[in-house]
Amino acid sequence: MALDVYVGSLTRYYTGDWENVAERSARARGAPPQAARQRDAASVRPAVLAWRDALATSLGATVALGLDWDESTEAPHFTGRPGWDGFGSLVLWAAYAEHPALRRPDSLPEEWDDDPALLRSNAEGSRYSHLVRNVELWLPSAFDFTFEGQDVDGRRIVVGSALTLARQLAELNGATWKAGESEVARWAQAATPTTPGSSSRRVTPSRSCSIWRGRLSVIACRSSSTIENEIARDGGRRGRDRASPLGGFSSRPWGRAAEAARWQAGGCGARP
Repeated sequence: MALDVYVGSLTRYYTGDWENVAERSARARGAPPQAARQRDAASVRPAVLAWRDALATSLGATVALGLDWDESTEAPHFTGRPGWDGFGSLVLWAAYAEHPALRRPDSLPEEWDDDPALLRSNAEGSRYSHLVRNVELWLPSAFDFTFEGQDVDGRRIVVGSALTLARQLAELNGATWKAGESEVARWAQAATPTTPGSSSRRVTPSRSCSIWRGRLSVIACRSSSTIENEIARDGGRRGRDRASPLGGFSSRPWGRAAEAARWQAGGCGARP
């Protein structure tokens, strides 16, 4: 199962008006298009806005500046595929940075969800909570906690802040890689190009949502009348409904972690 990242409006995401890396590559090779998955934006956008309003009401004053971002069809977007190995490596890199007394494995374990450093980070609270928890959706609003709630189609997910994620990735870089501007620029050179037809303008936390999806199809959108939010301040064991990531990922131990950091930082508009 692939790991895709989408950055842009939720309306575009749920209408299916975007391509993942595999679909983009297949189209470039002249392969026939896959079955249409697009939905009518005229019905999806009101459902997304209603979901956002209900979420803002539920969160109340815990989000100081409220929830507000561009949900127009013209909002910029891009997609990428950092891979489970890179993402898992980044998560464990952060967990072991917090627990240096624990011996870091030489390569990414296949069952990295149960890694002792990761479990300890979640049980004790983490400086990198918006990375090490099982977050699937980062909103372009500033708040320090993560919480469990329903997405637009009613599926329960963990939600975080793109701005807090950007800050935590910068702190992780400062504590470990200490990569300067030139090295970060080299990471960016390995990036998959922006989806054709989408904007090349930098997508920043104030304009877009970031979504990780361990599947290739867009989940059907249906409006949910109830948003239940269970604020979990940096605690709780990760619960996954996704396939296990790949192991044995790089000849250079942890070599893909920095690349995944660059992808996540790009998704929330900041460098790692």
